[in-house]
Amino acid sequence: MRLPLIAACLCGPLSHPALAAYTVSLEDSPHPAPRFSLDLPDRHGEFLEAPAGAQIANVRCGHSLLPKQPDGRWRLSQACRQVRWEATLNTPPPEGPDASAQQSLALPGWAVLTSSTVLLRESGKPEGSILAIRVAGKPDTQAYVPATGEAPEFYAIGKGQETIRQVAGWQVRYVADDLKRVAARGLLDHHAEALTALRRVFPPPRPNAPFSGQLLVTLLGRDGASSANGAGGMRSLLVNYPRDTAERDTFLLAILAHEQSHQLLALAGVSMGSAWMSEG
Repeated sequence: MRLPLIAACLCGPLSHPALAAYTVSLEDSPHPAPRFSLDLPDRHGEFLEAPAGAQIANVRCGHSLLPKQPDGRWRLSQACRQVRWEATLNTPPPEGPDASAQQSLALPGWAVLTSSTVLLRESGKPEGSILAIRVAGKPDTQAYVPATGEAPEFYAIGKGQETIRQVAGWQVRYVADDLKRVAARGLLDHHAEALTALRRVFPPPRPNAPFSGQLLVTLLGRDGASSANGAGGMRSLLVNYPRDTAERDTFLLAILAHEQSHQLLALAGVSMGSAWMSEG
């Protein structure tokens, strides 16, 4: 089964301060409205860019709004030292969000963000960076911003229901729309089973990979038995589980294992060489 690739990062303790160029701030509100900023070096390029379909609005330098160019980029003056912007988050439909859409979502009191939809990038700067996360009432944390060519990162911020477990030597942060329900159905145990088994046979992460000892697993309910799907990447899993039935929860174990294998191979820098090998 070919499922879209999403990478995500557990928001771990503050580290790598030299790379902390991005900041996202979230106030304590039932309707999250994250605000973003990017600190620029003294010498920077002329443009900011974002992938097609990005959910970015009101890009500003100081009090000046930066108009979007016909080519989809934003022009910068050399005097600009910080750019600020907002994100237009999508509200999931009543049946629940679709994990495969990779959209940034507004949920009650928290938000699910994908780096490719909410983060601007300085044109011609392919390297990765760090996102400082500031949520009202919580300690500041950091997360990885992927380099050009890497899978997008995924962030769960705000007041989602969450718990942290130690699994096979990894710190796993589980965030869910209904943590009690997914725990009672054994979905957290399913993931732990898959991760533990795969860690026995897969190579370890590359040395010094940012946040490589931490994983984020986000579980979002969706109506309909056919909604058991997911996406995985270097630091996270995003999983839809059927809200109205537990009949497909065993199938979720296979999805968790499949997507977890993508994470572990990517962190180890291993290529399977073909779609038949990587998706089989």
